[in-house]
Amino acid sequence: MAVLAVHTHADGLLSVLAPLGLGAAAGTALVLDLDPSGVQLPSPTTVAEMISASPTLDQLRPTRSGLAVLASGGAAWDAGSELVEALGRNWPAVVVKVAEPVPLATVPVRPLMPGVAPSMTPAVYQQTGLPGGRAGEGIVLPRPGGRVIRQLMAGQASRGKWVRSWRAVWRRPWS
Repeated sequence: MAVLAVHTHADGLLSVLAPLGLGAAAGTALVLDLDPSGVQLPSPTTVAEMISASPTLDQLRPTRSGLAVLASGGAAWDAGSELVEALGRNWPAVVVKVAEPVPLATVPVRPLMPGVAPSMTPAVYQQTGLPGGRAGEGIVLPRPGGRVIRQLMAGQASRGKWVRSWRAVWRRPWS
């Protein structure tokens, strides 16, 4: 019953991949998109639809192992915080994609590239292959392979090196 928010700095693609990677690393997890202005996560149902439908207990718990995703549908933290709390009580792991800081343990994710300064607090740093990026305190992830990206974007399970690297994030305290 761990709930972590993910906030990605300066990278639209990473804002989609980071929550999916973190969720996939947990095994069975739900990724909620509460960033209505960002790149939307792929899913058939949205957070906004769940909020308006007043979900039943059966809808608040996993029905299978693996990764489940709920796109924003326009919902932001203010509208979805109660849903996050309810889902957090019933799922082994919940990842919340956010645009701004929220009152949850938050994992800042930053690409390692020129012009992006290291975080003042612990963060996850994504290698990009570009020279000049500097990591601060935290976890440095390898570059994701194309196969892992395709699997995650298609809603398929992936156990590639990049996904396995996210496991360290679940073991670390975040504020």
